Amino acid sequence: MSSARSMKAAHEHLYSLPKCGAYARSTGLPCQKPGIGAGQRCRHHGGASTGRPRITGKFCREQRLLTDWCRLVYGVVQELHPRKSNKSKWIKPRRMTRRRVLELFEWRGITPPRDL
Repeated sequence: MSSARSMKAAHEHLYSLPKCGAYARSTGLPCQKPGIGAGQRCRHHGGASTGRPRITGKFCREQRLLTDWCRLVYGVVQELHPRKSNKSKWIKPRRMTRRRVLELFEWRGITPPRDL
């Protein structure tokens, strides 16, 4: 019986919270879920968030390093073997800073050239 009472108390508390109030485009009726977090919206309409997972940041950094490494290698190949019609002008190693290039070499485990 105590679990039923606690569930009832939880439901009463939940229903006593202010409602979300976001309107549905299809029906025009306001959302009836309890509002939580910023702006008193429910979790479906932009309420409190726990934030992005931590692994996402590490993955994004690795992906950026890999992309920049590919751009650097492709740009060096373009400089060594120029074409008359270079359609990939957005990939140029000279747009990267020296610090970023050194970071890429360190990431790949390669010693950078002396004249860099």
